[in-house]
Amino acid sequence: MGRKKGIKVKVEKKAILRLKFFLFLITLLLVISLVLYTYFYFHFSVMVDGAILKKKVRRIPEILSSPSILFAGERIDPPFLKDMLEKRGYLFSKSLSYENSFYPVLKKNRIYIRSEKIWDRRYPSKVVRVDFEDGKISRIYDLLAKRYVKRYYIIPEEIGFSRKNFKFKYIKYGDVPQDLIYAILSAEDKRFFKHSGIDFWGILRASIKNLIAGRIVQGGSTLTQQIVKNLFLSPEKSFKRKFKEAFIANILEERFSKSELLELYINFVYLGQVNGFEIHGFREASQIFFGKDLKSLSLDKLALLAGMVKSPIKFSPILHRKDALSRRNEVLKLMYKNGFISKVEYLSGIKREIGLNVKKMEYIAPYFADYVSSKIGDDGGMVLTSLNTEIQFALKRGVRDGYKEILEKLSQLGVDGFPQVAAVVLNGKNGNIVAMTGGIDYFSSQYNRAIYIRRQAGSIIKPFVYLSLLENSLSPTLTVDDHPIVFRYGGKRYLPHNFKNIYYGVVDMKRALSKSDNVATVKFASLIGFKKVSDFINELGFKNRAVPYPSVALGTIDVSPIEIGRAYTIFLNGGVELDTTFLWKKRKVLKKVASSENVKRVYNMMEEVVKSGTARGLRPLLKFFPIAGKTGTSKDGWFVGICNNLITVIWVGFDENRELGLSGGRSALYIYREFLKNLMDVYPLKVRDGL
Repeated sequence: MGRKKGIKVKVEKKAILRLKFFLFLITLLLVISLVLYTYFYFHFSVMVDGAILKKKVRRIPEILSSPSILFAGERIDPPFLKDMLEKRGYLFSKSLSYENSFYPVLKKNRIYIRSEKIWDRRYPSKVVRVDFEDGKISRIYDLLAKRYVKRYYIIPEEIGFSRKNFKFKYIKYGDVPQDLIYAILSAEDKRFFKHSGIDFWGILRASIKNLIAGRIVQGGSTLTQQIVKNLFLSPEKSFKRKFKEAFIANILEERFSKSELLELYINFVYLGQVNGFEIHGFREASQIFFGKDLKSLSLDKLALLAGMVKSPIKFSPILHRKDALSRRNEVLKLMYKNGFISKVEYLSGIKREIGLNVKKMEYIAPYFADYVSSKIGDDGGMVLTSLNTEIQFALKRGVRDGYKEILEKLSQLGVDGFPQVAAVVLNGKNGNIVAMTGGIDYFSSQYNRAIYIRRQAGSIIKPFVYLSLLENSLSPTLTVDDHPIVFRYGGKRYLPHNFKNIYYGVVDMKRALSKSDNVATVKFASLIGFKKVSDFINELGFKNRAVPYPSVALGTIDVSPIEIGRAYTIFLNGGVELDTTFLWKKRKVLKKVASSENVKRVYNMMEEVVKSGTARGLRPLLKFFPIAGKTGTSKDGWFVGICNNLITVIWVGFDENRELGLSGGRSALYIYREFLKNLMDVYPLKVRDGL
């Protein structure tokens, strides 16, 4: 009996030890799991907070252009204006019942427009009738005031800007068409408002369907998981990525409401590529595939975009039209089954053609938008910028047309390669940046040369040299003998020479500036001393400093196009220099650097540059409006033009800083000439307060 009891006790002890070990193991696993969960939770929370909260992805600022001006005589036709209104979110309405709406009567060459005061209280809401004749606006009639008006303002255009290597136009949840939300839920995640980031029933259902089919025919990812994939993770397929995806999805569900998550999804989802450039977000896709704002799309087009998410390449309406149609009809059918649309809407939708209106992947002013976004950060709100879309459009065409001529000249000279172009247009009366380009092709290079490149100014610095002479009491009628001479300065020899070694004999300041006479300019500068000349130039606030050598008179200082534009504002403000700004109608005075009388004298000299000097290629345009300007040549080509209140700075050169081989008058001037030709048709240049 005793032996049996002993055995029983030993068995009980072993069982207790096993139980204790088992409990210890469970406790250890729980502790490890808790530690790991805590670690991953905080690790991924930091990732989420950094991307969503600190960077304020949900509150990306809405960057707008300045309002556009319609005016009698403007060379645009009804289809062009209709396209402009659609791009800016105006809705088609026969009764003009929406705040911003329009109704075209193309047979009568007429468009009715209603615009609300959403950008500036000084511009009240109006309802107008715009009549067209011979390819231009003939008159504008205010239906409320019952009178004809000279001009009419169109609401600003939203500008996209860089965000994680793609162009971005953010749309808020409240502005998303309800049919798009229904289409997304039907196509991707109809249980979105019921699950907590991971849809286990959806995963089980997809697994069963895949098992029956013997291949993957359906996925189990929720919209939240797709947001994670688009915002945080690489597209690799692995268990590790799936684990991260699920974990972050739960954190997102904790952090944000369902509507906020849908807003992120609608803005960031990947929808394929056009011309090698990624499309992110439904608003961007709407503009690219249909040339319209998302709010203007019909039900069938919204269903097509929602259907593309499953496989943006396979269901691309550009690459695979039949597959895209089939997928669109499938989404419409799901919307009908889910009770989101009626049978009539479903049957009508599947009968429609795709109606593509593919736009080249481009933005009105990507370099300008990048510049603005770098200055304002991500603090949300609406930023009304100074960008004028008509002037930007004319600049873009001017660069395109003038660049062709530049390439022809380079080809004749046997120069290889493709130079870059940078240009900035300012409203000289307030310093507003109204147009900008930082390169020939934004998608090849996002480097903004209008802001960041610094090259020798060459002769575009000469107006300031002559202004310094006048400010030091030299008479504008003073003359010098223009012939080669050796200057000795600081124990060194300096031998300036004129372009093509052409010399003009006895010249006064006006003739010397108009001909961009190097020798005469250095001689004039020597009369007051090179130190005074360099001191005056340095008063203009260039980042680099001018040095008191004879060459300072010929522009050896390195400058950027935006700096030159800022300096030239003195010629439209009586000697007062204004700072440049991207904010509409803002004005910041820097300092007064010269008298208004002397500024007028130099401005008249720059008018002579166009009438008879190095910019005489612009002379045919003088019958339309007054132009003053200055060419410049270093290794690069420069031109600065002033037309009414617009100051335009254009630079042409190679990124590697090699010799362009063309003067400013045979490079940058071509672009300015074409810019003005294009601007005449779309902007009231003769109206001095038009910006």
